[in-house]
Amino acid sequence: MNFHAPEPVDARTLPDNPGRTLSDSSSPESLDPEIPAFDEQVTDTEHRIHRLGPILAEGGQGAVYSTSVAEVAVKLLRGGQSETEVAETIGSVSRLPIRDLPIAMPYSVTRERPGYVMTMVRGMEPVGHLRKHSPRSLALTTSLEWYERTGGLRRRIAVLARIADLLAVLHARGVVYGDLNPNNVMVSADAVGHEIWLIDTDNMKFADDPRSTPYTPGYAAPEHAAFPHLASFESDAFSLLIVAFETITGLRPFLDGRQVAETRPGGQAELDAYQGLLPSVIDPHASNSSEYWLLDRQLLLSPRLLELFEQGFGAGRTDPHSRPAAAELARALWETLDLLCECISCGFAWWEGPAACPTCHEPVVEAPVVAAGTRSDRAAPIWRGRVGTAGLDVSRRALLVPAASQRRRNGLAAPAVRLSPSRNGVELEGADGVTVAGRELAGRDAIEVTIDGRWGLDLWLESV
Repeated sequence: MNFHAPEPVDARTLPDNPGRTLSDSSSPESLDPEIPAFDEQVTDTEHRIHRLGPILAEGGQGAVYSTSVAEVAVKLLRGGQSETEVAETIGSVSRLPIRDLPIAMPYSVTRERPGYVMTMVRGMEPVGHLRKHSPRSLALTTSLEWYERTGGLRRRIAVLARIADLLAVLHARGVVYGDLNPNNVMVSADAVGHEIWLIDTDNMKFADDPRSTPYTPGYAAPEHAAFPHLASFESDAFSLLIVAFETITGLRPFLDGRQVAETRPGGQAELDAYQGLLPSVIDPHASNSSEYWLLDRQLLLSPRLLELFEQGFGAGRTDPHSRPAAAELARALWETLDLLCECISCGFAWWEGPAACPTCHEPVVEAPVVAAGTRSDRAAPIWRGRVGTAGLDVSRRALLVPAASQRRRNGLAAPAVRLSPSRNGVELEGADGVTVAGRELAGRDAIEVTIDGRWGLDLWLESV
């Protein structure tokens, strides 16, 4: 996965006149007296004045504000950190190998209150907005309409795959994020966008850094909540699993189980959940199950995704090394995305199962499935994809994008092969650097895709 991040903003180039705010929708003011009201001003160490706009995200550490400059956001912290302490934290983050990634880089410290100024992109909202209407708070029909209106299962899985890819890149570079939660991951505000952006970078550090890292209850791994200095790749992976499960299903994997939901907030059951002492809502023993599923979980979770969630929320609750890594979850999400069924009438997407669309009840039209691999090993293809009426772009996750001829589209590598339904099967069209031996797949006879004229991969139709 290739990411594209804009160049860090130079504070000297920022305009003095107010511009558009980051988000057109106003957020409510914080009721916390430590967090200033909307439309106040703060000054940074570069003597720039920032007029605070609506709150983008708020958590235990503080709040992130949009400003009158669309490419700039301000985080103001709770607590008694001094300007020097915040500057030291920003200095540590600036030395991390992350400048080429979609991450909000801090570049100056605020003076009146502890905090810092960071780069941002416009038109983003917290990924938590993709689960804010949980199935237990609305009628099922209303929940389904909202779920589809905000991008449905296909968009959610695409967004999560990019988050998991980004976290895997950080881990490969030796960096721990520290406090992954739905308020710290920004996503395109429009219902079709997949762009992601990490904020709250003051949580980040190298894996061998002994400093304590803040955490968010309900998303932190049990060992991180108990010992804040134990933030690790494994604790990041646990938080990622929770964010992914919530975003797909609308359920919190531990807190929405009956053992917690039927007790008073902040009670012992909730504390037990934070400490990893309670099973999840998908535990096979069903002692903490939930009745508030948006849809049957077999429609929302592929077998591989369910397996990884069970692994992470089962043995992984108490054994960090039993948790699937971010890269492992990313691969499962991409594989699931490519094999989703999609209704040709209403566009609703789901994993395999019913003979009719779960929402409009139109009969399912089976779309052909293309497999990719070596001709000598058809039993173990490296990729499968379902070619729906809108076609399918085969990208780097199918190992079909040549490194020497990558093109960029919205910061990601453009597809190398375009697959479209045809009368007899599937039509293929190669992109730059890719040649296809033949134009159409009509059965299990393989067609070779050649990349950069050096190596090839076979495509064939398959039943799954």
